[in-house]
Amino acid sequence: MNAKFFIVLLVVVALAFIGFEVMGSQNHPPPSSKSVTAKNFDPSQFPAMSSMNNVLAPFSPKLQLPKTQYTLTAQKPKEPIVVPSDSSNSLRQAKFALSSNDCAQLQYNAIGATDGLNCQCGPQVSSSCPSSISCATHDPLSVSFVVTKGGGTILLERTMNRAGSCEVTLKN
Repeated sequence: MNAKFFIVLLVVVALAFIGFEVMGSQNHPPPSSKSVTAKNFDPSQFPAMSSMNNVLAPFSPKLQLPKTQYTLTAQKPKEPIVVPSDSSNSLRQAKFALSSNDCAQLQYNAIGATDGLNCQCGPQVSSSCPSSISCATHDPLSVSFVVTKGGGTILLERTMNRAGSCEVTLKN
């Protein structure tokens, strides 16, 4: 009697599972034939991809510059940094530390070849609260960029509503 009961129970559970799967597939049809390609990829649709940046960033090559400390003042509110090309690294990480909360805005503009990197190499701009992450986890004293092999320029610009100087330091 116990064996018959468990077999009947197993059959009922299997039929219920199949029924729910069929009903679910009818209520939620598969996405349109428009699949994700390199041209229409939107990273905001894949939050796991953004979180991988934090995991992999410590292992990427770091940007090396002859000067690592920059001071922005009222007399010198902007400073462009020329980033040299690097044929041995397709991507490099540039991480900067600011002396006070959002005392400067940084912008990286890529130039040169991206050699097979399917990227939209528009400017990367620091902001007081990037839309890609929560404002609660945003560190206002840190700015990071991904620098392409062709190099480019990083423009440091002091925030106008800040008194005093702003120290910007390249971290390695």
